[in-house]
Amino acid sequence: FADLGYKGDGPVPAVPDEVWSATTARYIVAYERLTGTPFDPGSYPVPDRLTANLTKADLL
Repeated sequence: FADLGYKGDGPVPAVPDEVWSATTARYIVAYERLTGTPFDPGSYPVPDRLTANLTKADLL
């Protein structure tokens, strides 16, 4: 956010798509290095998957 000029005051700026993509790629590489397994993205839409997992764990 500092690169976007945000210093903690006012509304948080929108993060450009290329920043999201680069960050996602780094996290996937880190996951694969740490676990030794390929990253397998979950199903979408995320809210439905989250609700199903919380229900399955008797947390909802």
